[in-house]
Amino acid sequence: MPYILKSNDALGCIFIKWRGTFSSEEGFAQYREISKFVGFQQGSHLFHDARSVDFNVPSSEIREVATAPSPKSDSSIIRKVATLVSSDLGFGMMRVLAIVRERPELVLDVFRDLEEAKTWLGLPSDLGDPFEDMAWD
Repeated sequence: MPYILKSNDALGCIFIKWRGTFSSEEGFAQYREISKFVGFQQGSHLFHDARSVDFNVPSSEIREVATAPSPKSDSSIIRKVATLVSSDLGFGMMRVLAIVRERPELVLDVFRDLEEAKTWLGLPSDLGDPFEDMAWD
């Protein structure tokens, strides 16, 4: 499941665009990569665009993500993680993951509407689609 990353320190947000079939392995790889970003270390919010992801996968893939140990983090920093999806299946799966993975310093939510997600993350209303310029090679 390929992804593209873009960090915007001025907005305090890291944008991650996904495509392909949901994969726990790729999800963990993405997390290792973004954890190196200065913005991530300083508490940037995360905004996942999963509108092009196929969530029709074995339940074992979801279970692996749901039961993975949570990485250590600074509990004084509250990070929001928004996931934007286009399908009912994706919404349901990501909502379950959000409920299971949430902890006091990590607030997760799933959205079908780009504007609602941007508002929840505190992004400017005139930002447009922050994923639009993230092209696949």
